[in-house]
Amino acid sequence: MKPIRGIPFVASMRPHRISRAFPQPEMVEPEVVEPEVVEPEVVAVPSLVWDASMRKGDLLKIAQDAGLSVTETNTKAQIIAALQTLE
Repeated sequence: MKPIRGIPFVASMRPHRISRAFPQPEMVEPEVVEPEVVEPEVVAVPSLVWDASMRKGDLLKIAQDAGLSVTETNTKAQIIAALQTLE
């Protein structure tokens, strides 16, 4: 029988003797790292200046610049309705 750490190992060792012969390392709590909060970038959108009396082409340009999905096939009334959703 070959001693391990000065204590001879016997297959019939009881659990309390094994734990003394082979101590377990201390349990260390893992370090908790808080995630970094990234604020979304705020983009200032200029207020849209438009009037229903403007020409269809001007209204279409303003609506498209505002990100509305309008095209030349839309009527002037449809473009105005789309622009009113932004208000």
